[in-house]
Amino acid sequence: MIDGNKLGDVGFQKLGTPYSVMDCQKFVEWCIKQCGIDKDLSGSNAWYRECLNHGTIMTPEECVKKLGCVPKGAFLFIHAFDGGEEKRGYHDGLGNASHIGICTMPRGKGAINSSYTNDCVCESYFNGKSINGGWNKVGLWDQVSYDYAGGDSPAPDPEPLPEPDIATVYADNGKPVRLRKKKSTLSTRLAEIPCGDTVEVLDYEED
Repeated sequence: MIDGNKLGDVGFQKLGTPYSVMDCQKFVEWCIKQCGIDKDLSGSNAWYRECLNHGTIMTPEECVKKLGCVPKGAFLFIHAFDGGEEKRGYHDGLGNASHIGICTMPRGKGAINSSYTNDCVCESYFNGKSINGGWNKVGLWDQVSYDYAGGDSPAPDPEPLPEPDIATVYADNGKPVRLRKKKSTLSTRLAEIPCGDTVEVLDYEED
């Protein structure tokens, strides 16, 4: 398991390294390797999907609301639905993560990455909020141990799921109620639910 605080610090050793030597993916993978895990994926899109499959992806605002902060060592992504992922062979509808960096808050400017624009490993501004055209997704990887509260207290418990809205099936004639695909007696019948059974209400319309 990687220490998130160490992951958020180790990249500063590479400040100024040319982008041609170490692009954003290779920079992140170098940082991970220094922390004890050797992982080689095929780019920022692959890392985005790695976090989806083996961790959590959310907006910075969601992360702050749920965990109290964007923890040091979290991955940062620039994500959009612009078709860029399809050009790179992804056809899963998950969008294009065109760039990856690492959260360094509270150190420095808040993020570190290998930037094509700046042509080197450099810092960029990040304060836990989505940036227009910039960092707008946080990736928490299950191979990293994050310090959500700066070491003063454990991470807060996750928010409880809301209780489902339950209703009892009823018909005047006591017969099973036909569940249809659409609100029409001509629509495809999906199931018959016996009177007295309980169901979860997902949506409803008032008469």
